Amino acid sequence: MPTSQTDLNLHTTGLQAKKGKCRTTILTISAVIMLQLSACANWFSREIPEVLPGTARFTDTGLHFIDGGTPGKPLVIFIHGTPGSWQAFEHLLTDAEMQACCHMLSVDRPGFGDSEALGLQTDIAEQTKFIAELLQLNQSGAPALVAGHSLGGTVATQLALDQPKQVGALLVISSPLDASTADPRWYHRLGDLPLIKQIIPRDLHLANEEMLALPENLQRLDLSKLTIPATIIQGGEDPLVPAQNADFFAQEMVHPEATVRRFPEDGHFIIWQQPEVIKSEIQKLLDKLEPTSAVAVHKKNNDK
Repeated sequence: MPTSQTDLNLHTTGLQAKKGKCRTTILTISAVIMLQLSACANWFSREIPEVLPGTARFTDTGLHFIDGGTPGKPLVIFIHGTPGSWQAFEHLLTDAEMQACCHMLSVDRPGFGDSEALGLQTDIAEQTKFIAELLQLNQSGAPALVAGHSLGGTVATQLALDQPKQVGALLVISSPLDASTADPRWYHRLGDLPLIKQIIPRDLHLANEEMLALPENLQRLDLSKLTIPATIIQGGEDPLVPAQNADFFAQEMVHPEATVRRFPEDGHFIIWQQPEVIKSEIQKLLDKLEPTSAVAVHKKNNDK
């Protein structure tokens, strides 16, 4: 206890100094969390283009997506990571070759972008229920190709498992698949503290919630049940998704047309660093799509 005015002043000064250090520590931690999570949030700096690369639409349940390309062509559904928006695939939506060869739908996952009203769905199986509605727009006569980047690739994998008759090919780009590599990092746990939640931007908070729920989601993901052509693209210098995820994919996949593409010198954002590779792999998978049984029977009858 202070015994004099001088002691009281020193005590008060000490408390103020401690409070100052505490505020500095909190701000520093918050900054680190934001920097770490922002590593997968390049889209934050993107502005909505004046001319959209397609039509902005909503499903009956409120999922927002951009509808581009050519209806009636093979359907490609793009799923972004965390945080993110449909704009993660804007470069493909605006590509003339892609527009001519595909019917492309790029989503805002529940809770993100213009799908904010749906609220965050940390259970990936619940997310796919919303995205599966888009499969109804397929007019091609063949099952769809689903492609996802980062956590979007994990969601795409779940969608392929949930809809085996409507999804005919899968492209996974820099995505976590192996639960043993998905333990939350220290900044994810700090980002879960009530005070930190109040400081970091909303979308980074949502991303943190998804990363905390990721191990449980991956434990339920059974790649051995995938019975379609699938390709994983993985950078060797990815600081967010370890390259072991590609090894896990190769080990667990039983389909003969499971392909691993490794790029030792690329990182997490290979989706933008290697756009021609992404396009090429999409085309390869589209070539492997087989007509649905009803369309095949109709074609066979017409050929008689």
